[in-house]
Amino acid sequence: MQAAEQAVKNVVDEQIQKLTGSESLSDEVAKQAENLRAEAERAGNKLIEAAREQRTKLVEAAASKGALAKLAAEKAGDKLVSEAEKQAENLRTEAERQIEKLTSSTD
Repeated sequence: MQAAEQAVKNVVDEQIQKLTGSESLSDEVAKQAENLRAEAERAGNKLIEAAREQRTKLVEAAASKGALAKLAAEKAGDKLVSEAEKQAENLRTEAERQIEKLTSSTD
């Protein structure tokens, strides 16, 4: 690295440390990346859990209406859970895209 680039990086890192407590911009980006991943994971898990709860309610409500109704409710509930899992994966993928933007902007 050239001396001027290193000097600028040092000043930026010093300011980042004062503002965030992180040692450098890359440390702060790493923290933000981890937070994004964790938030995407939490949100995805909530979606899946809500879908599973809804599936259980559908099956319980249909159980008294006969085997065919129960089977239909199970299939509908499975579809809900499957869609929630896809959305959870989409959240994780989007988080990784955002992280990629963060990390590429620090290079």
